[in-house]
Amino acid sequence: MILEATSINVTPPTTILEVGESMNFTTEIIDQRGGEILSSAVPVWSSSNPAVGAVDATTGCFEALSPGDVIITATCGDCTGSADVTVVKMTKKTETTLFNLANCTFSDDGNGGLSVSVNASAATLGNNSIFMQGNGFNLAILTPPSPPVTAGGRITGDVDEVILETTPITADLQSPGNVSASISANLTGLPTGGAGITTTITQTISNDTQSAFQIAATADGLNLDAVAYTMNIVKTNLTNGEDISDAAIRMSVSPAWVAANGGYDAITIIRFAEDGTKEVLDTEYLGFDGELDQFEAFSPQWIIHLWALGYQRDPCSPAWIPFLFIRRQRRSIRLHCHGTL
Repeated sequence: MILEATSINVTPPTTILEVGESMNFTTEIIDQRGGEILSSAVPVWSSSNPAVGAVDATTGCFEALSPGDVIITATCGDCTGSADVTVVKMTKKTETTLFNLANCTFSDDGNGGLSVSVNASAATLGNNSIFMQGNGFNLAILTPPSPPVTAGGRITGDVDEVILETTPITADLQSPGNVSASISANLTGLPTGGAGITTTITQTISNDTQSAFQIAATADGLNLDAVAYTMNIVKTNLTNGEDISDAAIRMSVSPAWVAANGGYDAITIIRFAEDGTKEVLDTEYLGFDGELDQFEAFSPQWIIHLWALGYQRDPCSPAWIPFLFIRRQRRSIRLHCHGTL
């Protein structure tokens, strides 16, 4: 008897995924004897809408790409089975950036400072500055009045400042829509040993974290009524005060959100440290970048743990005051609002 597939069961038969998530679909292929499983049969997978979600034809691994509905089909001979997938906007996004730069070294200049040597093909010269681009970040090395020197295929110079700026992490969240966030940090040199950061932006916040934010707001005589989204940074092989001296934080949100919540003049950034320190940071509206309104604040210490963008109001006034709220810690161990991150 030649065994042939007569039915295919796809698992799971229905599912909901966020943009950026993936899932491995599996099959149970039954032959004409009924109840018997053709373990040797290998189905071919396909997607009814590859723009919404793509599936590997061999493995059945599905990747959610954009919001919408899609049917995933497994075919074996003349028999098919399918699963319905709904893709929704993401509620969180995580990116890891490693601060690796090839052919760039820092060394003691013999006078208590640093000197730098860079492969000329990997850098661009400016006025008393050297610029390099990494994967997910840009590095600017500012030199003292004497400009860097190019010789033998390398650029060398004394180091005055080292500024690292991360590429903004962007997401289209279910609420409040498009957002982005990044940091610009002053470094003491080039991080080594697999140094990097893992950044997560999310719209979901736990009750415990919400309470912590409310305590910080109450200390300033304000009430926290809602949180739009948070950003968490976990550092790897980076030490505050040794590798990092200070930083600027940039968070962006749509003009519609800003207009609906008091306008950009009402937005501020608050720092809340692990030791209980709370301070309102000077917040600057940087302008509209063509898509989002950008806000930036400077902190003298980069002890960052969690940022939250939300609303707070003066309890003595019915007016709503939107704010950018930053929670910082000396050690970034985990994001409180998502234990799985």
